Amino acid sequence: MKKIIAITIVGIIILNGFGIVAMSNSETEFWGVVVVALDTSQQPYIYNSLRQSNNWKSDHIKLLWMENATKGEILNSIDWLIENADNDDIVLFSVDCHGTYQKGEYGIWPWDGYDNGMISVAELDAKFDQINSMGLCLIFDCCLSGSFIDTYHENKVRKNFYTFRSTRFNIPESIIEGIEDDNRVIIMGTMPNGLGSHWIDYDWNGKVKSEVSPSSVLSEAFIHKYDMNNDGHTSAEEGFVYLKKNFRKWAILGFLLLPLQIYMYLTTGFLIKPFPTIYDGFQGELPIIKI
Repeated sequence: MKKIIAITIVGIIILNGFGIVAMSNSETEFWGVVVVALDTSQQPYIYNSLRQSNNWKSDHIKLLWMENATKGEILNSIDWLIENADNDDIVLFSVDCHGTYQKGEYGIWPWDGYDNGMISVAELDAKFDQINSMGLCLIFDCCLSGSFIDTYHENKVRKNFYTFRSTRFNIPESIIEGIEDDNRVIIMGTMPNGLGSHWIDYDWNGKVKSEVSPSSVLSEAFIHKYDMNNDGHTSAEEGFVYLKKNFRKWAILGFLLLPLQIYMYLTTGFLIKPFPTIYDGFQGELPIIKI
């Protein structure tokens, strides 16, 4: 009898070492924050798509809509994720707003940005580093979001250019590095240094009737439960594949509007590059919607 008990204990220790047996009865929970700070948005697309899935509980998702999407509330919502998520959980943070570049820093523009300023990528990254989760999905549907990650280490020429820029203008290296990290999947609405696009249809009274944006298209993947490999869930990576495929025609159209390109470059210093990009630091696929 003692021999059987000993073998059982050793087996449990070995299996636990390989991550097969957990020491606790905790289960994966899904926590999310969806921020919409654009007054043209007709609905919180990502939020609505999550609410339709059984693996997302209503009290595990926060929505910051329009005037509620202030700088303070956005930062507080991330603190809420920090307080509630643990290392068995999946966390999603989605932002639909303006992106900006000021004094060498990229960032997002909250509803009260003109009063309280932007939230820089460095500020966001410092918050995200405190979230203890199995996987973190970040969605940025905003201009310049393709520059929120460090794309420079993969391109020597680009790295040399930004190293020069950092030296000349004394831009901290931490700003250049971005928000990428292990166990994160980051979906961005643009290419690096590019402006994004939302296609909006107005009625005769000037009110928005409909829109097509990276957020609205990505939400379709979640609603339709797009599952390429039939593994029982829609992952962040699969959502991106759907987004890239179905937003392509709108991205090409925005890119080829030469008069608009000239105007935006002269007024902002950036070109329209509304082609979604992704950073994937998660091993395997990061599940978002259970089928």
